Amino acid sequence: MIKDKEEIEKYIYILSETLCRSDYWDEGQFNICKNIVDNNSNMKNLYESTQKKLETDIFNQMAKIRNIEAFQTALFCIRSKAKILMYKDNLHDWTERFKIVNYLFLFAVSTEIGNRTVLFCKDSNVVRKIIGLGYTFFCNLEFYNQTKCNIKEKIYEKFYARMEKVTNRIGDMHTYQIKQKDILLNLQKRNINEVKMKSRINVQLENFDKIKQALNNNRVISIANKNSPKDDLIILENNAFKCLQKELQVFIERFEAKKSKNPSDIECDFIFSYRNASYIFISKKIVFDTLEMFEKFFLMGQYENLFKYYYQVNIDQKNLSDYNKLMTYKIVDFLFINNYLLPLETRKDKLIVPRIEIEDYTLEKQRQLGDIDVLFYSSNTSILYVVEYKNYQMMITRENDVSAEISKVEREETIKKVLRRQACIEENIDYILEHLFKNRYNVKGIKSIILTTKPNFYFFQFPIENTDCEYMDWIEFEEKVIQKQF
Repeated sequence: MIKDKEEIEKYIYILSETLCRSDYWDEGQFNICKNIVDNNSNMKNLYESTQKKLETDIFNQMAKIRNIEAFQTALFCIRSKAKILMYKDNLHDWTERFKIVNYLFLFAVSTEIGNRTVLFCKDSNVVRKIIGLGYTFFCNLEFYNQTKCNIKEKIYEKFYARMEKVTNRIGDMHTYQIKQKDILLNLQKRNINEVKMKSRINVQLENFDKIKQALNNNRVISIANKNSPKDDLIILENNAFKCLQKELQVFIERFEAKKSKNPSDIECDFIFSYRNASYIFISKKIVFDTLEMFEKFFLMGQYENLFKYYYQVNIDQKNLSDYNKLMTYKIVDFLFINNYLLPLETRKDKLIVPRIEIEDYTLEKQRQLGDIDVLFYSSNTSILYVVEYKNYQMMITRENDVSAEISKVEREETIKKVLRRQACIEENIDYILEHLFKNRYNVKGIKSIILTTKPNFYFFQFPIENTDCEYMDWIEFEEKVIQKQF
């Protein structure tokens, strides 16, 4: 039996009951949405001062908890359960609950809070108050970012409805398998494949495959685990933890709660272990999610912030370049097997492959306009399509990433650049048909497509007004190709 088991279970019960009753969650005196008079007047100062007051009150409330270590453990247990229920029950509701409990757990761990300093205080009332304060913290964060970017709620809802549809769909651009034999052989000869890219993980991060094996077949864990093996949580005494393989110890400690730099850091979602004076608690669900996501992000060459946070390394630029090429070849493969016409090239090894990242679409390279990622002609519509592919980072949180999505597109001036390139292509259409297609197709028009792997918020907030340029995510593009809408 683990120490303070009854206390931990009591807090788990109170937390579970409170999280499932949202009427406990309103702390109106700290809600900037309810208290602001003028949205544009001193918003930043009001937001920052209110969040500081919130954190002070959270600390004061946690100081009333009778057994703070048991409460921290209970928060970690509920946090792990919320992660599981995100995918089994209601994604939206349990994501919100996970964020609240995650923040409060890390706040409790990172702050020097002793056991109860106030007598005659009922724990259940205090816990409910703490949950309400945590909820309000995220309400403020969301409202501040929404107001800062001047985003209307209807745009938010439209975007997240699309995100949910795309996320819940089986199969996406990442999982699409190239079918054209020459493209596959070309990628193989150029060492552009996921196996090669995964091999770099072992060198730059850790041997993830070995860690998975160590977790799945571990004699120490099976013997020393204080919890049921059917349960998500592994509970080991600190002395038993020291008996694990050294590399497994290093990996688990890398993602331990005290490694959090700030309780509200988005990177902390991947923390999967918590150590107190007697035990170390490990969430199997979050461990394997972390391994899967870090492997995926490393392959994509994305989320440099995560690798700096946990491994102190920069993004692998070779992986980023190779993965973007791989994804672009997926686009041309899909078009090719659906009978669209593309510029082809015969390589020295006699492989015939569709061209990507085309630079020579004029007599002189257009360095300011950049290359053409994908070019294809439709005999259905007699239109030449110019595809600008953007493998933007997937959004992780609603609160923090919206402004980043907007600023990225604005900084690159994506739409202006695409339209300038389209004008250049129109001026050089004869050269392009002769030089790239080797055929004088009857081109009635030229249109540009800005294609992203996943939905990008910018294009919901600022729809493209030019009728010769269209934005779409991969799923919409895939559907239109199949239905011969191009």
